[in-house]
Amino acid sequence: RCMTDTVIAFSPSARSFEVLWAQNCGYGYDIDPSMPIEKDGVVFFGTKNGLIFALDGPTGRILWKHRIGGTIVNTMVPLDGRSAVVTDLGGTIALLEAR
Repeated sequence: RCMTDTVIAFSPSARSFEVLWAQNCGYGYDIDPSMPIEKDGVVFFGTKNGLIFALDGPTGRILWKHRIGGTIVNTMVPLDGRSAVVTDLGGTIALLEAR
């Protein structure tokens, strides 16, 4: 995840940096400390403006996004490829499930 709207996936098996995909997510300038995390082929991450994203791991396509409120400072805990537990700086704890 870059500081300027974009998430980039690199091949773990390439000898040099081989970009698999890059997705502009439109979250704006972001220096949030939470890390992207993958579960069951879905990449989850949060932003400083309270947006949660789920991207398709193989393609980078945005599967869904949701705003929970405050800054996401902790790395989310994905339960499977459709749901994750997330907390924000204001103390909100949420279970997000894709429909």
